[in-house]
Amino acid sequence: MTKKITVTYSASANVDSYGGDRENIHISVEIDDFNDYDDTLELLRTKVLEKLNLRQKHEELLSEYDQTRREFIKVTEQLKFAYQQWELASNFLKTQGLKTDTAEFPQEALTNLSKSLPATSSGYPE
Repeated sequence: MTKKITVTYSASANVDSYGGDRENIHISVEIDDFNDYDDTLELLRTKVLEKLNLRQKHEELLSEYDQTRREFIKVTEQLKFAYQQWELASNFLKTQGLKTDTAEFPQEALTNLSKSLPATSSGYPE
């Protein structure tokens, strides 16, 4: 009767970008033949590191998404400010009798912005 051998591989990685939480992955398998040890260990290593890299990539994508969302919100606020300034200037020109036929600010720009505000990384709008 051959003795079974347990091959174990484990690794850790930061779960978040700030280095606070760590994720540990441990994987073990029993083999019958010691000659399979190196190949088995390499297979376990590959599987664990694939999982950790996927998690890291997921965190990177969430971070990139959140950065893009913040930029979108900033541009939206700038557009709303431009709209307010447009209205003030238009009212001033009309009140002073300098220009009574000022063009309207493109309303579809503001309407489309409110409809396209992206959700947070959690998937829920703020």
